Amino acid sequence: MNTVLVFRAGALGDTIMATGVTRSLRKHYPRARIDFICSSGMEGLFRLTPWIDTAYGIRFRNLPWTIDPLKRRLLQRLNRTRYDLAVLLETHRGLASFFSKIRARARLALPAAGSASERHRGDAHTVVRHHAILWDAGILPREVCSPRLAVPRGEKERASRLLADLGLDEARPIVGMHPGNSFRQRKRARRWLASRDSRSWPEEHWCDLLLALARASPGIQCVLFGSPWDRAVNERIMRRASRIEPDLGLVSTAGLTDLPLAAALMERFVVFVSTDSGPIHIAAAVGTPIVGLYGPTRFEETRPFCDERTARILKRDLPCQPCYGLSLQKQCKKAVCMESLAVAEVLNAIGELLQTPPPPGSRKGRPPPLDPAGTSGRPAEGALEERCLGDLEAR
Repeated sequence: MNTVLVFRAGALGDTIMATGVTRSLRKHYPRARIDFICSSGMEGLFRLTPWIDTAYGIRFRNLPWTIDPLKRRLLQRLNRTRYDLAVLLETHRGLASFFSKIRARARLALPAAGSASERHRGDAHTVVRHHAILWDAGILPREVCSPRLAVPRGEKERASRLLADLGLDEARPIVGMHPGNSFRQRKRARRWLASRDSRSWPEEHWCDLLLALARASPGIQCVLFGSPWDRAVNERIMRRASRIEPDLGLVSTAGLTDLPLAAALMERFVVFVSTDSGPIHIAAAVGTPIVGLYGPTRFEETRPFCDERTARILKRDLPCQPCYGLSLQKQCKKAVCMESLAVAEVLNAIGELLQTPPPPGSRKGRPPPLDPAGTSGRPAEGALEERCLGDLEAR
């Protein structure tokens, strides 16, 4: 197999999860050319995936290719190559039509929702589902590669300069937080209508967490992460926290980073705290310990694919979960699943992760402990992959 095309034009987290199967393909076909079709705006991510040769971005994923001149031009460019294998990690019918026009000797696609093959996978993680279609075709052995991002030296230097410009000391530990979410920013209509984001944690909780963290670990620094659309949220939280504690080591990078720089910053954080959104997948892919706050989404399928010993996922077990994307979500008047996550729980999770020794060679600082209870070592590569395969075999 000399040429492979992988197609996943989703949001940031979806795109990162799809890089796991490309690592598997590179491992077993080291001389192959591997191309990737992603959503427009995600191309920068592939500066961090040296095992992928070329990334192509598409806009307006729901627009049929027959009336989209950009998709038609991309199709002409792609069809200069006859791919040995094309893999569609999408279920949208419009994209399937575009995919069918790509010149390829063999095509594979995710099973349609509700099909017997899809039901057989149960609640397997998305990364495992991606691999499974290649296992079933005999193209890959039954093993899983986790999503990874490799940050080059130039991006690390950019991160150092940004932190210095913001007045932070790299010698002191930095905790990253992402109060915003992508639900509203992905759709202009949602922003106009001020649609409520049921995946968000209340802003007052973020403020209380910052204050509690500063009191529990004096000298720790905090970065509020995000895109330009998160700037207003971050500024409200910063103003509220600074009125109570003026000397907080607190800055916002919302709108100051591109994807490679965002990943380089993530590497500097001793812990990253976020709701279910793209940045938490970046953190997991660069090996930063994470605290995830989960509510309405399909947790088993979309959680960060990282070793559980470097992650703390906080969620409730309510009868209405998961509701994301269903009519039940639209009927929800109060996101109890998110609002009931207590600040003390999040603070304790951060404290547990800060007790974990950093991996050898890490530049992450060691903050004063929040909780003197036991420690655990950095997990070896492959622990989660083996567990997921065991779960799948059991089904």
